Amino acid sequence: MPRPLNLPLSFPFPAMQAAIDSALPPHAAAPGKQRIPQVDYLKGILITLMVLFHLSWFSTYYLDVTRYAYVFHMSGFIILSGFFANTDKTPGQFLKTWLGILVPYLVFESLYYLALAHLPASIPASNRLEPAFTAFWKTLLLAPAGTYWYLYLLVVCLGVYYLVSRIPRLSPPARLAVTAAILAAVSWLNPAFQMIHVAYFLLGAFFRTTGLPILKCFFPTLWAAVPAAALCLLFPLPARDGMLGLCLCMLTLSFLVKTHDLAGEAVRRLFTYLGRNSLSIVIFSPAFTLLCKPLAPVLAFDSSRICFAVLSVTLVLAACLGATRLCDALGWSRFLFFKKKMYSPLALSVEPAAPLTYPS
Repeated sequence: MPRPLNLPLSFPFPAMQAAIDSALPPHAAAPGKQRIPQVDYLKGILITLMVLFHLSWFSTYYLDVTRYAYVFHMSGFIILSGFFANTDKTPGQFLKTWLGILVPYLVFESLYYLALAHLPASIPASNRLEPAFTAFWKTLLLAPAGTYWYLYLLVVCLGVYYLVSRIPRLSPPARLAVTAAILAAVSWLNPAFQMIHVAYFLLGAFFRTTGLPILKCFFPTLWAAVPAAALCLLFPLPARDGMLGLCLCMLTLSFLVKTHDLAGEAVRRLFTYLGRNSLSIVIFSPAFTLLCKPLAPVLAFDSSRICFAVLSVTLVLAACLGATRLCDALGWSRFLFFKKKMYSPLALSVEPAAPLTYPS
C-alpha cells in the first residue's frame, strides 16, 4: 500500500472533519481484509445504470437523463479503480491481476467487434463497425468499441502505475506525477485514450495516498442532492471532461453512498450483490445488450419505453450472472479471468451500518 501522506485527520478544518465522521458508520473493532458493503452497493447502482443507458432505444429517448448519467456512472468506477489499485503486490501477483483484465478485454472486444460488424441492418444499433481486418486491429489496440474501453483503460493505467511504483525512492506524489506524465503522452499519441479518464483514475489513486478511507473521500450525505440539482438547473448539463462535470460526479456519488444507510435490506442486498459481480457484468453485458435489441419492436406499444428498459436490464443482468457461473462451472474462469471463481454469491444479509475499514 502506498505510504500515506502525513496529513492531520482534522485537515483542513476541524468542523468539516467532524461532519464527515458523523456521516460515516463506525470503524470495525478488529479491522481486516473485508469488502466494504457501501462500495459494493455503489458499484451495483453504477453497473445497473451502465446497462440501462447502453440500451440505445431507451437512452436516445431520454437524452437529458442519459447525459446526466454519463457524467458520473463510469467516472465513479474509474475513481474506485484508481483507489483500489494495489501497487504493493509482488510482480507475480500483479501480473495475474493484470492478465485477468487484459485477456477478457482481448477476447470479448474481438467477439463484440465481429458481432457489430455483421449485425443485420434490421436491428437498431448505436454504432456499427466495418468488417475489415485493419479496422479490427485499430479497434482492438487503439480505439475500443462498447464498454470495453473501460477494461482497455484499466490495462494501460494499472500497468503504468504499477511499473512507476517499482521505481525506488519515489514518494507517492512523485509516483502520481510520473504516472500522469506517461499517461498524458499515451493520450497525446492515441486520442482515443482520453485524458479525462486518466484524471479520474489518478484522482482515485490520490485519495488512497491520503490514507483516508474511500467513503470519507466521498463525504456521504443526502444534502449533496441540493448543489447537484443547482448545477443542473443553473448550467447546461456538463460533460464529465470539465470541472462542473467533476463536481456533479462527486456530488452524485456522495448522495448515492449515503442512500445505502436508508435503503431497505432487499435493495441493499440486490445492489451489493450486483456490485460484487460488476466486472463480470462489464464483460458480458455488451453481448446480451445486443440480444435485447429485437425486443424494441415487440414492446413498441409502451411509448415511454420503460417496459423495454426494465425487461432488458433484468434479462441482461441475469444473463451476465448466469454466464459467469457457467464459466466457473466449466473451469473457463481460470483461463479467462485467472481466477478459480469469478462469481460472487448473494450475501445472506447486508447491515445498514456496515463496518468501514481501510483496504490493505
